[in-house]
Amino acid sequence: MKKLQANHYIILLAIIVAIVTVIIALTLGKDLALSVFLTGLLCLAGLIIGTVVRKKTEVGKAVDGLIPKARRQLTTYLITGAVLTMAGIVLLVLYFK
Repeated sequence: MKKLQANHYIILLAIIVAIVTVIIALTLGKDLALSVFLTGLLCLAGLIIGTVVRKKTEVGKAVDGLIPKARRQLTTYLITGAVLTMAGIVLLVLYFK
């Protein structure tokens, strides 16, 4: 089985952002969809920055030295955190609208 790279997670998060944006645009309007889209872009930018920093620092080299299960768990936690942050901000926007 092929090992998932950080780029795969970035693409997956971009697809999720696009789907959520379209659903919000169709149900609640384009103003809210724009805020959801911008929130998703910021989460995506944070994930990209984290990926670049991980590749270029000592911490990244230490993470690469972890056993595969620990590395997979760490990546899962990071992705889950990015998605939950996006969901939380979207809910705040919807609440204050």
